[in-house]
Amino acid sequence: FVDDNLMDSLEEDKADIIFMDRKPNGDVKWCPIANDEYVAVVSAEKFVGKSKIPKEELYNYPLIYIKERNLDGYFDFSAFRELVPLASIENSTALSMVGKNIGVAVLPEIAVKNHSEDVKILRLSPSVSRTIGFAYRKAALSEEGQSSPPGRR
Repeated sequence: FVDDNLMDSLEEDKADIIFMDRKPNGDVKWCPIANDEYVAVVSAEKFVGKSKIPKEELYNYPLIYIKERNLDGYFDFSAFRELVPLASIENSTALSMVGKNIGVAVLPEIAVKNHSEDVKILRLSPSVSRTIGFAYRKAALSEEGQSSPPGRR
């Protein structure tokens, strides 16, 4: 997710470029570089033989939930059996909790590449994804198209 502090750093000339998962507002240039699909992270014991899951089937389980703006319109969060919100933004925490059979999670695919054997990764149906890209201030480029050092613009 986009941390407001990152945008502040960019706008205050403390950073030249930031990587983020959604197009920012403001006077910045956005350059998308990759599409990252969200996947269901489930217990390997309970979902043997599955490779895909309808999103509605997840409603039967507690959702280990890291606030993701990209998922706000995808799920009806009131339909989940239980929400287990995490204050941590560490995906490894959610993976560990799923591995202990506390619930299911929906995480970006890039975040679960090196998961443990006690969890299984399933494609969501319908699919949902985010666009990863980088942003920089339009004013950060000089007239010749060259970048200026931070604080010297």
